Amino acid sequence: MRRQFWHEQWRAIRAMEASDLDLSNAGSWPRLLKALVCMVIALLSWWAAHQYLVHDVDRLIQSNRAREEQLMSSYELRAFQAANLPLLSLQMRQLDQQMASLVSMLPSGAELPALIDDVSDLAHEHALTIDFIRLQDPQQHDFYIEQPFMIQVQGQYHHLAAFVAGVSSLSRIVTLHDFTLSPVSVTADAQQGVASTIDPLLILNVQARTYRHDKALAGTKEGT
Repeated sequence: MRRQFWHEQWRAIRAMEASDLDLSNAGSWPRLLKALVCMVIALLSWWAAHQYLVHDVDRLIQSNRAREEQLMSSYELRAFQAANLPLLSLQMRQLDQQMASLVSMLPSGAELPALIDDVSDLAHEHALTIDFIRLQDPQQHDFYIEQPFMIQVQGQYHHLAAFVAGVSSLSRIVTLHDFTLSPVSVTADAQQGVASTIDPLLILNVQARTYRHDKALAGTKEGT
């Protein structure tokens, strides 16, 4: 009997014309059609409610979850920093001490003439002839000023090597760059007077660079 009911409802729907689908005639529609229309309306109502109500709630929940993850990451980082604060403080003090030690090795502007004198004394100690020690234009960098100066000296090879080692081991930081070695040209008469066992004289050209800390410049960089 139930099967016969559904067949009758389906035949009634198929027998309907397009004009019968007017909503004003909904009361005379077959019950199966009424049920289908009610289901469609219910689904559309659910979809609209989900789009305009539940969807906003979902977005709010997702936003709060993302915020929660961000806060948890920030908390973990701060907890790690707090747990390692004594070690970090110790490392910072060690870095400050190392920085102060390095800065103390950089000559100030007033100490530059003394440094030049030290280089001259080294040359004389190693039996070298000084052709010139010539200051060049200083070069400004982010946190320090580089002061280059050219050195030209004459002497035997092993004396020149000892001089270079002595300059590199000065108490103030000095670096050496652009080495050139060339023989000293001598006349034929001079060559005849020089014994074959004596090392030939060489000319050493080298650029030395020293550095000084510029507190005002460093403060400006740190403040930007």
